[in-house]
Amino acid sequence: MTVLSRILLQQFYVDARDRLRPRDEKAGLPPAGLRIESPYDTAAHHVSRNDKKWTGYHAHVTETCDDGRVNVITDVVSAADIKALPSIHQRLSRRRLLPEEHLVDSGYTSAAAIDTAAREHGVELVGPLPARGRSWQRKQQTGFAREDFVIDFDRRTVTRPQGKVTGRWAQAPAMAPLHRGPFPPDPLHSMPSAFLLHQRNLAPDRQLPPAASA
Repeated sequence: MTVLSRILLQQFYVDARDRLRPRDEKAGLPPAGLRIESPYDTAAHHVSRNDKKWTGYHAHVTETCDDGRVNVITDVVSAADIKALPSIHQRLSRRRLLPEEHLVDSGYTSAAAIDTAAREHGVELVGPLPARGRSWQRKQQTGFAREDFVIDFDRRTVTRPQGKVTGRWAQAPAMAPLHRGPFPPDPLHSMPSAFLLHQRNLAPDRQLPPAASA
């Protein structure tokens, strides 16, 4: 009954006129990574990887070929690769199994992740950065993707493709800086973009400090 109560609370609410309404993001719908997706396993969440989606978990496998050390460690979580990496490094650190060089695929890499691994754990994160052009805007060729925006880190501004500038800047935990709108309206307002809504958030890969990029 406790689980059922939580599911109902997450999915519905009673409005000011005592009507039962489905809950959306404006009404406090929890993000997919926190919602209960199955009453049979409350720790399983909605997961997506490339074009595949499922309810369950990710398995993150760390393997080493060093003599005399544990060969395989598996972390099972529902978080995306890039979000799971900090906790993976923390657990490896507690077990004294942190590598000097950690080879990963593009799901685990970003400028911020490389910087954090080097500063907090002394780990050199090695792997390809995510390929550009994989956004839905770029695939459909009907809107703007992150790379179409010009970010000035020194002035803390973001410039849209047609020259409109915003100067609002915030810092998100364990992420790159967030640049928040609203942008002034322009003729391209109707073009779809993840950042062209009433409140636009743009989280680019930040530049690495000299020590981490050396």
